[in-house]
Amino acid sequence: MTRRTLATALVLAGLSFATNAGQPAALKPLSFRAEARVEVDEQGKLVKVEASKDLPDAVRKYIEQQLATWTYARHSRANGDGNAATWVLLGACAVPKPDGTYALGLAYRGNGPRIADGGPWRVTSTLASTVGRHGIDGVANVHFVVNADGSAKLESIDTKITGIQRKALGPELAFFISRHRFDPEQVGGQPVTTHEVLPVVFKSGRSKDGAETYDERLAEAMTSPQCRHAELLASDAFNPGMRAMALDSVISIEPKI
Repeated sequence: MTRRTLATALVLAGLSFATNAGQPAALKPLSFRAEARVEVDEQGKLVKVEASKDLPDAVRKYIEQQLATWTYARHSRANGDGNAATWVLLGACAVPKPDGTYALGLAYRGNGPRIADGGPWRVTSTLASTVGRHGIDGVANVHFVVNADGSAKLESIDTKITGIQRKALGPELAFFISRHRFDPEQVGGQPVTTHEVLPVVFKSGRSKDGAETYDERLAEAMTSPQCRHAELLASDAFNPGMRAMALDSVISIEPKI
């Protein structure tokens, strides 16, 4: 399900509950991805934050308010003066409350360039078939560079996968990375190069068709940090917060959630 579809579902669920009072079971937890563009000055002071425009107004406003309370640090780049801008990736979860409203929780997933226009990672059919054909199971940390023009190039692969499986993965991961375009980070209004790492989990036999079932996705969603945080909000419990991590970005972030 795409982020736009999930955002729409969030609005519709609220309307549905209003017309079905006394049936709180109709409300379902929602887990979705969200993004925001953050800009800071040379001292690290927040200048602007803009959440994805395809989110409902209430959700977008909540995200922008939360990010305004976070702590930012600006990192220097050679010949780079002026404000710095990065994209913040968030996990979000809405959990129903007894009064028929939703409690929204956020989890910081990292920051840096984003896939062009906020699109998703798209696994190539050849990579998927290679994983299945060779029975590849394991984890690979895929290091790549996002160039200032938005192109991307594989740099290295850190993995315990070896032998013919490792040899088969190399060119497929290189193609997988190169086919994506990115919105790069900026310094002084100009795009800059950023190095990133993408952990990729390979599971050759997760299910008959290689796809997660709805129940599996829901179970994973409900154990995510953002859902646990939203559940705490729903019960008015104390939220302990979480630590941030930024990779080779022009901005480092310490979330306050």
